Amino acid sequence: MAALRWLVSSLVLLSGPGLTSESRPCPDANAFIAGAGAQDFGDICQGMASALAFFAAHGLTATEALSVTVTRQLPSEAGATAAGCFLEKQRMIYVAPFTEFRKNTSWFGVPIDRAMYRSLATHEAAHAIASCNFSIPNPTIQAKEYLACVAMFSSMPTALRQKALAGMPAESFDSFDRFTPLLYMFDPMRFGAGACRHFSALPEPASVIRAVLTGKALTD
Repeated sequence: MAALRWLVSSLVLLSGPGLTSESRPCPDANAFIAGAGAQDFGDICQGMASALAFFAAHGLTATEALSVTVTRQLPSEAGATAAGCFLEKQRMIYVAPFTEFRKNTSWFGVPIDRAMYRSLATHEAAHAIASCNFSIPNPTIQAKEYLACVAMFSSMPTALRQKALAGMPAESFDSFDRFTPLLYMFDPMRFGAGACRHFSALPEPASVIRAVLTGKALTD
């Protein structure tokens, strides 16, 4: 299963600086990006904007600018197969360049393209935005990943989302009890697809997002 772990970012705790003098502001999002080429910069900015729009639609905002560094070598804590990570204490998002990301060749059996790269950026931005809105001191890994996954899948183009989900068994995730740390650790793709299907079936998704953020759901 280790080869699949690049799908979902790692969450690690480090300390250090945030924005750098090389950071450039995104034109349509409160985000700053360092180290990106022109096309990667545009894609990542779109991913940031998508995550911000997703949470705004549910009444939530980021309390700080999103800070992103694009680098071929992610922090070692992210894991060898990760394509992105959010460092909570550093308040920094790290994303691999698209040329590195596409070396994984496929995602849910779908060839990696620029739309998927934007979705990767959305996933990492969602971690950063959620971290600004948790009202509990130590949210669980399943709470963090659930929110990042539903933001990512909800922001995907419909055709891409359908193709990605088609690569996973259409099993029923009708309870938060299904989303365990072990499921995320050993099958993050199944976790992500299950989160998408569960969230899309909710009658009041905004209230459920708030339940996760306040520790009323997805706790140990």
